Amino acid sequence: MLRRLKGHKLIILSALIMSLLIMVGCSSNNDDDSVEDKSYSVSGKVVDINENGAKDVILSFTNGNGTATTKKQGEWSKDQLKGKGVVTPAKTGYKFSPESREISKQDDNVDFIAKKVPATYIEAFCPDYNSSQADSNGAWIDIKFNDVSALPAAWLLKAGNYKHVNELMNSIDISGWSLNNGDTIRVYSKGAKVNTDETDLKYKTASKYFANYQYGIIWLEDEQGTIIDIVAYTTSSNSKGYWLSENGDNPVAILDKAVVAEKWNGSKLADAFEAGDISNSYIKLKDVVVGDGQKNSDWTTVDEGDGENLPDGAVSAEIYEIQGSSHESAMKDEPVKGVDGIVTAKDKTGFYMQELDSDNDDATSEAIYVLSDKAVEVGDKVIVAGIVQEYAIPHTADEWWIDIPRQLTITAIEASQVEVQSHGNDLPNPIILGTDRSIPENSIDDDSFDSFDITEDAIDFYESLEGMRVQVDNALVIGPTEYGQTAVLPNSGDYNSGARTEFGGVLIAEGDFNPERIIVEAETLTKFFDYRYAKSFDLGAKFIKPIVGIISYDEGKYMLYNTADYSSYSEDDIYTKANNSKKDVTTINYAKDKLTIASFNVENLSAESKSSKIEGIANSIVTNLKNPDIIGLVEIQDNNGETDNGVVVADKTYNALISTISNVGGATYDYVNIDPEDDQDGGAPGGNIRVGFIYRTDRVDFIAKGSATATDDVLVEGSGENITLSLNPGRIDPTNNAFDDSRKPLAAEFEFKGEKVFMIANHFNSKGGDAPLFGNEQPPVLVSENQRREQAEVVNQFVQEILAANSDANVVVLGDLNDFQFSEAVDTLAGSQLTNMMEQLDDSDRFTYVYEGNSQVLDHILVSDSLVGSTEVDAIHINSVYAEYGPIGIVSDHDPIMVQISNLGN
Repeated sequence: MLRRLKGHKLIILSALIMSLLIMVGCSSNNDDDSVEDKSYSVSGKVVDINENGAKDVILSFTNGNGTATTKKQGEWSKDQLKGKGVVTPAKTGYKFSPESREISKQDDNVDFIAKKVPATYIEAFCPDYNSSQADSNGAWIDIKFNDVSALPAAWLLKAGNYKHVNELMNSIDISGWSLNNGDTIRVYSKGAKVNTDETDLKYKTASKYFANYQYGIIWLEDEQGTIIDIVAYTTSSNSKGYWLSENGDNPVAILDKAVVAEKWNGSKLADAFEAGDISNSYIKLKDVVVGDGQKNSDWTTVDEGDGENLPDGAVSAEIYEIQGSSHESAMKDEPVKGVDGIVTAKDKTGFYMQELDSDNDDATSEAIYVLSDKAVEVGDKVIVAGIVQEYAIPHTADEWWIDIPRQLTITAIEASQVEVQSHGNDLPNPIILGTDRSIPENSIDDDSFDSFDITEDAIDFYESLEGMRVQVDNALVIGPTEYGQTAVLPNSGDYNSGARTEFGGVLIAEGDFNPERIIVEAETLTKFFDYRYAKSFDLGAKFIKPIVGIISYDEGKYMLYNTADYSSYSEDDIYTKANNSKKDVTTINYAKDKLTIASFNVENLSAESKSSKIEGIANSIVTNLKNPDIIGLVEIQDNNGETDNGVVVADKTYNALISTISNVGGATYDYVNIDPEDDQDGGAPGGNIRVGFIYRTDRVDFIAKGSATATDDVLVEGSGENITLSLNPGRIDPTNNAFDDSRKPLAAEFEFKGEKVFMIANHFNSKGGDAPLFGNEQPPVLVSENQRREQAEVVNQFVQEILAANSDANVVVLGDLNDFQFSEAVDTLAGSQLTNMMEQLDDSDRFTYVYEGNSQVLDHILVSDSLVGSTEVDAIHINSVYAEYGPIGIVSDHDPIMVQISNLGN
C-alpha cells in the first residue's frame, strides 16, 4: 500500500510538473506576443561636429511606416514602432556616425553625428610614371583612388581599368563603368615637344601650348551622361604637368609630377567625346601623393604665385570654406592661396570676388572681399593668396554716429598676391531676395548667436550672403533716401505681413523691427544715375527695373551695395514716383471753443538757418497745421546756431519764425523760453538746443511769473482752482542728474477761455550709445534707455504733484521723447495719470519718424486722464515720408503732431 501510494504520488507530481511547464511555456509565448504587439517610441538628436543641430535630416525605420525629420536644433522623434528595427539618417551631402542604430524599445537618446561630405575633393594616389610605362609616343599614368565616398552622391565617375585616350576617342562603350575604392585609372599622355620654361608658361600663349599636343584625360559625368569635369595631365622630358585654365585654352600652372583637376569649359575635348556642355562643375584632387611622397600642398604653381609673395604656410582654400556657416571665419588670421573667383565689384580699398560654383549649402557665402590695390576689372577671373581677416570698414572720429566697437565684421583676404587669369567673364547669377531665398520677417536674432540659423534669424541670413550678388525685383521704397541709402522691400512690398502705414511704410512693433527691410546703398559702388550725388527717392516710390548689387556690412547694418547702372535709361523707365506730391494737412479744423496744441521738432532751427527752412516751417504751421493755439517747439537753437562762442539767447530765432508766420498769412504768436547754460543740454556743440513754446496771442493768455534761470527749479503752489506754478515758465528739476547733457523739461501755465492748462515740453536724451540692431551684441544693449526712464520719472512726479493739488487739472505733456509708445520710458512717463494720445491713432497714421525704413513714433502728446474723452489727435506727415534732397523736400526730419481739446473754459 505504501509502495502504491508512493507510485501515485510520483505520477501526480510528474503531472503537476508537466502542467507547470506547459503553463510556463504558454505564459512565455503570450509574453512574446505582447512584446511584439506593443508599440513604443524613440527620439534623439542629430548634431554636426560642432554640436550644432542638424536640420532636415530624414530618418527611416525598418520596423515602422513613414520617416522622421529633424527640426531646427536637430531633434526628432518617432512613435508607433514595434519589435526590433534599424533607424538610418540621411541628408544629401552628409555622412553620419554611426551610419545606423538598432532599436527595440523606448529610447530617448538615439543620437547621430552629421559629417559634411567634402564634395569638392577626392582623395587620390598618383604614382609617378617611369620609363617602363612609356612607349615610343608617350607615357601611361596610373591614378588610384583611396576614398571614393568623398565624391558627391549625385556624381558617377566614368572610367575603367587601363583605358587610354585613343580608346576613349573611339567611343568605346563605358556605360557600365564605375569607381570603387582601390580602383586604378590608367591615363595615356601622348608625348610632345613643348617648351616648358616657366617664364613662357606665365604668358599662357594658347597657340604654343594647347593646340600642339594632346592631353591624357579622366572625366566625370553626371547621371544624365553629361561630362561635368576634366582631369588633365601631360608629360615631357622633364616630367612636368599642366593645369588647364578655365577657358580651356591656356595651361596656367606648371606642376611637378602631379595630376590636378580644374573646371574646364572649352569645346575641344567636349567635341572629341560628343559630350555636350562641361562648364558647370568644379572639382580638385586633394593631397594627391606622387612618387617621391610630395603632396599638392608642396607644389609651386604659376597660378598660386612664384613663391615670393605667398604667405608662409599658406593652404589652398575655397571661398565657402573660408566663410563657413558663422559670422567669423574659422580660418581667421590663417594664410591661404589658390582662392579663385570672378571679380564682381570694386571700391577704393579692394574688390569683391565670387565663386562660379556652389557648395549647395545656403548657409555659406560663396563670395569674399579682397583688400588689395591690384588693378582688376569687373569680370576678371582672379586667384588670390593672402591672410584671412575679419575686417571692419575704417571710420574717423568725426563719424560719431557709427558704433565701431559693436559692429560686425566682414570676412576678407588681405591679399599678398592677385593673379588675373582672364577678362570679360560672365558674372555669377544674382540671388533674387524674396524669391530664391526668403528673408526672415520677425527676428533679427533669437538666440544670442547661439546657433547659425538662416531661416529664422535675419542677422544670420544676411551673413550667409556676405559679398554675394543679389537682386531685388519690384522694389518698394519704404524709407526715403538719406546719405545715399534707401530702404526697400522686395516684390512690391508684399513681402511684409505686418502693419503698414497709409504711405506703404512698415511699422515697428514691440519685438519686431522688420528685419526684411533691405537698405540699398547707391554711393560706394555705383550710383543709379550719373548724378553728383545718389538719386533720392520718397517713401512709396516703386522700382520697375531690378536692383542688383553686393551684400556687405557697414554702419551697424547689412546693405545691398548697388552695382546696377541705369544712367542710359530715362528715370521713367527705372521707377515710378511716390504718390505723395501733396503734403498732408491736419484733419483737425479750427473751432473757436476748442484748444489746439501741437508738438513740432524743428530740427536745429536758428536765426542763422536758411530762409527756405524758416519759411518752410512757417508755411507748415499755417497751411498744414492750421495755426495751432499752442505749439511746443523742440530743437530751437541759439541765435547763431552751431557757432560755439558762448551765445545762448534765442530771441532772434523765435522772432524770425514768428515774423515769417505772420508774413505768410498766419496768426500772431509770442514765445515762451528759458535759455540753457552754454553747452550743457546736448545736441550739436554751440547750438544750445532747448524746448520752448509759441502761442497765439489772440487765443491764449500767458502771464509770466518770476525770471527763472537755467538752473531754477519750478514748483507747484496752491490747490484746487488756485493751483499755480512758482515760476512761469520754469524748468523741472534742471540740476537732476537725469538731465545731464540733455534738454531740461519746460513747464508753462496758459489760460484758454479762463481755464488753466499746464503744459510740459520735453526732449528726452537721444538713442546715442545704443548698440545697432544688427550689431555684435544680441539682443542689442540699449544703454540710453536708463536715462530716458529716469527723465520720465522726474516729469511724471511733477505731474503727480499738479494732480495732487487739483485732480481735475488740465495737463498736457508733449515733445520728442526719443522712444516708442511701447517703451519703458514712455510707459513710465504716462504712469496712471496720463494717456498717450498717439495710441489712439490707427496703425496707418501712427508714426512721426522713419529711420532706415522703419516707420515709428518718437513724438508724443499725453494728456491727463480727465481730458481723454474730449481730445482728438492727428499726426501730420509732412516730413518723414520725403527725402531731404528729393523732388519735394522737407523742413525737418520729424512730423508734427496735434491734439484738439474741447469742453475747456467758462
